[in-house]
Amino acid sequence: MGTLLASGIAGCGGGVDRGAYVKENEHLFKQLPSFPGARLDSETSTAYRSSDLGPVIGYGTRFDLTLPPAATASVSSFFRQRLRPRWRLVEDLEGQVFNFRHRKAFVSVNLANAHLHVLEVAVDQAYYGKLGR
Repeated sequence: MGTLLASGIAGCGGGVDRGAYVKENEHLFKQLPSFPGARLDSETSTAYRSSDLGPVIGYGTRFDLTLPPAATASVSSFFRQRLRPRWRLVEDLEGQVFNFRHRKAFVSVNLANAHLHVLEVAVDQAYYGKLGR
């Protein structure tokens, strides 16, 4: 998803209604389990395209959260246990990033900066089914 997101430019026009798409991403995020004591710091949505000059086909939305000082390795097991079995783990990147799928939706839990009490959760409510996924 990172490559796809990097090729897009936030706010550019295309065939997808940005407001409605991002609103659905926000709705998906609100349905996910919330780590106790985590605080939402920011939200960023970025457009992506099927090709460099193609129309916008979707938006990924990243939520940056601050974890409580007492958070430990339990953050990883918290999400893996609470997302399954509804969400299928499709990728485990060295125990730092966990990518999940449920139908067409994508959720990525990035714990690379958990030691700094930072958690990133990226969502795309309609990621799969595009570009042969």
